[in-house]
Amino acid sequence: MKGTERIGRSRRARRGSSSRRLFLRAVGVVGSGLVFGTSGVAGRDSPTEIDECRRITEPGEYVLAEDVSPTTVDGYGCIDVRADDVVLDGRGYTIDGSGAVDDGGRVRAAGIAVNPEGTFEPDARPVENVTVRNVIVTGFATGIRYESVDGGRIAGVETTDDGVGIDLLFGARGIAIEDSRLSNSGTGVDLLGDPDVYGGPSDVTIARNDVEGNDVGIRLGHEATDNAIEHNRIVGNGTGAVQGVFARDNAVRRNAICGNAYGIRNVDEFARDVLGDDAGDLRFEDVLEATGNYWGASDGPSSDGDPPEPFADPVTGALADGTGDSISESLEPGVANVRFDPFLETHPEGAGVSDA
Repeated sequence: MKGTERIGRSRRARRGSSSRRLFLRAVGVVGSGLVFGTSGVAGRDSPTEIDECRRITEPGEYVLAEDVSPTTVDGYGCIDVRADDVVLDGRGYTIDGSGAVDDGGRVRAAGIAVNPEGTFEPDARPVENVTVRNVIVTGFATGIRYESVDGGRIAGVETTDDGVGIDLLFGARGIAIEDSRLSNSGTGVDLLGDPDVYGGPSDVTIARNDVEGNDVGIRLGHEATDNAIEHNRIVGNGTGAVQGVFARDNAVRRNAICGNAYGIRNVDEFARDVLGDDAGDLRFEDVLEATGNYWGASDGPSSDGDPPEPFADPVTGALADGTGDSISESLEPGVANVRFDPFLETHPEGAGVSDA
């Protein structure tokens, strides 16, 4: 992850918040005609105004009234959402954690944390239907974190210079991440679960986002299942997308996957490499569905490591012998564990955020 350097960039990002507000308006989610209210609980017609870090414990509509730049963050997040049926609208303002540092030189909390103790409290239950929109989050360990959240939307946001831009943990289900810019962080979007803690993120849609300049663009981690990555620009990352062991049944379609050091890496392992020699030859492997993508060249993806013989598509047998971004090899030598065929020869229409 990028540490002190990221915090320095986040200060520069704050100075650019005016232009980013123009971006948020461009994607059509700012300026919804909301009327400010100042009551302690968000009313149906009068959203609650927020101008500092706070915990939200009641359903309703909340709006940022100005940039928020905490010097300390108590708990899991600057804005900590613990209620169902919440809409948090940043109205283009920035939550900047670069000034809230610990002895290690960086803040360890999230900018926005939704149900951050949702898997640890004795009577924990999922929080339902939380929307976060129109906000810039920078300089935090995690920009926006959803943990055990059932239903909701993250839209028109920008995360930059964070450890993780958007983190969906454990039983995060039915979330849409749309029309957002996720850049210059350790990981742009991270989906991570655990079989003993509500399983993993599922039925998540990641669509029409710009995912750029991260160490890893999108990570489908442990137990991430039945998620769709569609119509994104995944450009200029260390790894465009990675699927980890025990993730399965995910699909990556109609994206522009270009200019990454590694296009898609799907991790297969022998059990003995994970659990020790006694596990024998049991395999943890899954073919990642990634057809209909543009790989940055008309002749399709390349094979990682430039092997003497290119990897074959596991279904069609087509060879990954193009000059585009690379794909990974399965545990069977010479066979890819990413299904890439057929692929697009040109940049897909509608991929990424539209500024129109």
